[in-house]
Amino acid sequence: MRDADGLEAALELPPIQVTIALSDLYRRIAFDPTLGGAESPPSRP
Repeated sequence: MRDADGLEAALELPPIQVTIALSDLYRRIAFDPTLGGAESPPSRP
């Protein structure tokens, strides 16, 4: 496991030779700014 901070980070899956930008992974997720912090669960659109 490893932490990723910010949407500029990427998820690397070496066994299948894939790297996914977190900005692409979370593109359609709307985060509630009133919850604040990195521990906030994402809301679904």
